[in-house]
Amino acid sequence: MVTRLLVVGGAAWAMPFWGPVALGWAVPGDLAVVEPVASARDELEQRYPGVFVCDTGCAAESAVLAVKPADAHAACRTISGSGARRVLSIAAGVSLAQLQTWLGRDVVVLRAMPNTPALLGAGASALSGAPSVTEGDLTWQRACCPRSGSWLGSPSTSSTR
Repeated sequence: MVTRLLVVGGAAWAMPFWGPVALGWAVPGDLAVVEPVASARDELEQRYPGVFVCDTGCAAESAVLAVKPADAHAACRTISGSGARRVLSIAAGVSLAQLQTWLGRDVVVLRAMPNTPALLGAGASALSGAPSVTEGDLTWQRACCPRSGSWLGSPSTSSTR
C-alpha cells in the first residue's frame, strides 16, 4: 500500500492535515502519520480513525516534515525510505539546501515558515522552494494544507535559505 501523504512528526501536527479529508482532497486511508511515541500513536489512532499511524514510516507519494530541527535529518531518512517524490517542510531552522541534501536532488522540496499558522488555521506563511518547484507543486501544497492560512511565495521568488 502506498499512502498519498505521510506526515512525519505526528502529535500536534496531525490536526492541520486532517483538513484535506474534510475538504475532499483525501480520504482517511490516504494519510499516514509517523509518531515514535507509543502513547501519542494510540491517541492519534483514536482521534483520527482510518489514518494509518506508525512508528517507522511507510510507502508514500508525498510527505510533510513536521519535526524539531534536531530530529530533521533522521526524519528525512524516514521520508527517503518512503519513496516520497515531493516534501513540504514546516520544520523551523532547516534550510532548503540541507533538506535537498538529505532528501536527494530528485525530490521536490518546499519549505513553509512560520509553521504556527498550520496549528492555528489562521495567519500567513511564506513558502519557498528549490528551482524545480512548479505551479503544480504549489497547488499540491495548498490542497494538502488548507488550514494553514494565507500563503506568500512562488517558484519564481524561491530561495535556498
